[in-house]
Amino acid sequence: MFRFGLTMQNLIKGGIMKKDFEIFKKEFKKWQDRLELNDWQVYFKNEPLDDVFACIERRYNGRVATASLSTSVPDTAKEFIDATSSAKHEALHLLLSDLVGVAHDRYVDEDQINREEERLVVKLMSIIK
Repeated sequence: MFRFGLTMQNLIKGGIMKKDFEIFKKEFKKWQDRLELNDWQVYFKNEPLDDVFACIERRYNGRVATASLSTSVPDTAKEFIDATSSAKHEALHLLLSDLVGVAHDRYVDEDQINREEERLVVKLMSIIK
């Protein structure tokens, strides 16, 4: 099976190609579904990013996220120029969003962190077979 990834040849032809962005979106949606993250509304952007190839911005309260793929590859991100693995990487960040949100809460207590950890473990148990 051939999987299209972003290659240096594609970069030479003019940066991140439109089909790379389409692959990024398709792969992200696949992992969003596989990781049971369909309670999140995810939007996608294809724009220049500073020092990264891909990123995700999340709003925990509204469960809204924006997954972005850069239109260029900064020197600091040349080893990460793969739209498929970048989509999976950003989806995993989304998976950890609730735990990160609890950890950043100023008034978090140990029970909240333990509950969120347990919720994540239960979810992974149902996914990983």
